[in-house]
Amino acid sequence: QLNDFINHQHVLEKFQSGFRVNHSTETALLEILNDFRTNYDARRATVLVLLDLSAAFDTVDHTILLTRLKQIGLSGAVHSWFTSYLTDRTLDTCSSRVHGIARGVPQGSILGPVLFNLYMLPLGGVIRRHGVNFHSYADDTQLYISVSPDDTRPMDTLFNCIFDIKSNFLQLNQGKNEDLVICPEAQREKLLPKLRCLLIH
Repeated sequence: QLNDFINHQHVLEKFQSGFRVNHSTETALLEILNDFRTNYDARRATVLVLLDLSAAFDTVDHTILLTRLKQIGLSGAVHSWFTSYLTDRTLDTCSSRVHGIARGVPQGSILGPVLFNLYMLPLGGVIRRHGVNFHSYADDTQLYISVSPDDTRPMDTLFNCIFDIKSNFLQLNQGKNEDLVICPEAQREKLLPKLRCLLIH
């Protein structure tokens, strides 16, 4: 029923391919490959940054998630059910006391991935404010821009976008973030140093 509501209301980010009917990793790949080819034909480089969110499903804030649910129109008894579903959950282990869980979506559940997509809804708006292209699959997000070796200002825009994401969303896993420059080798040598400098900071 939740999926029916989401699909009918067109709630989800259109560039999110994870955990959705008629979407897959191929959906995300085809979308960005088309843009890469267009840039290459125009003799422009594509700078791609692959972002990995650290323990994304485990760090979802329940209060924020419940606010998201209300914002998309889930209220009354339905919202109360989700509140009950998410709150007062406990973790019982054999080596410690029972601990309350205030973050995360239930792993292995049918609802978990759907709730994660709803939690991440504002991400698309943050990225669009910077004019950066993107596509997501679950907690993996690809940011990419078109850039000329003679004008690297779009790379500053990309950096500002990444900084904004760090400030507004879950923690990025710096060790798993990757970058790629798609262009002739001569152009790549000009662009890579600045890209690496931006990502380190």
